[in-house]
Amino acid sequence: MEKQDDTEEAMKTAMSIESMPAEAGPAEYIGKERSGDRTYLLYRDKQGMYWYKTVFKTMAGYISEYEYIFGPKKNRRRR
Repeated sequence: MEKQDDTEEAMKTAMSIESMPAEAGPAEYIGKERSGDRTYLLYRDKQGMYWYKTVFKTMAGYISEYEYIFGPKKNRRRR
């Protein structure tokens, strides 16, 4: 039951993992929650702060929110 409590607390207080500072250290995966077509992957760092990453499930599997909105990243050459 503790994992469920962790995910409930994480959904209330989590911040985007993209804004996680380097000094937070590695984050431990604690679970996932679905909300509509979004899936939130939830993490907890060594300081006890909660973080999330948003992904979307497609026919090809899970993709990032960026790819869902803008399409696959393209390798661009600089000249």
